[in-house]
Amino acid sequence: MPARIGPMDETPQEHARRAGLADALRQEFEATLNARIDRYLEARHHPVVPNTTFAAASSECVDLFRDGHFYGCISLCQAVGEALVRHMCNCNSWRPAADFEENVRTLRERGLISADFQSLCDRLWQKRHDYHHLNPNVAIERAELEALGLERIRTLAEMEKWVFEYTVHEGKLRPKRNQYWTQLEGGKLEVFLRLSP
Repeated sequence: MPARIGPMDETPQEHARRAGLADALRQEFEATLNARIDRYLEARHHPVVPNTTFAAASSECVDLFRDGHFYGCISLCQAVGEALVRHMCNCNSWRPAADFEENVRTLRERGLISADFQSLCDRLWQKRHDYHHLNPNVAIERAELEALGLERIRTLAEMEKWVFEYTVHEGKLRPKRNQYWTQLEGGKLEVFLRLSP
């Protein structure tokens, strides 16, 4: 891996370019700050989830939506939903199929999810292959992409809220569906916090 050039190693031209880029990014951030705040508040993600392999990616869905990266938000929400469903299969002691829709059907047939939860999965998965492959029929208008990104992020949040539902009793987190949480010694849970801001 090549060594990274830092500010101390830069030529005067590189230093000027760095300063110009910093100024442009600062201006862009200031110009988009209120819209980013609005989008973040609209996202309404679930605040505490187990520390799974997809917990950080789920948080990045919110970051992508907040920052206006709607293609990335849509695709990542669908990938996290797919990982969540696989997690549910694994936690219920069977090896998930490679196909998301088959896994959702199996969860439903085994009585592990409701028709409403299956409907959330179907909604999240709509046009998944189109966005994954960036087929010609995907939305290109920014307003349409933003609306679709918001719909996907809220759908994923509803899925996480159901799977990782909990209450707090005497300062302790109590999951409704224990099998989906990582249990540590002494009854403690390994969690991923998304409480800020």
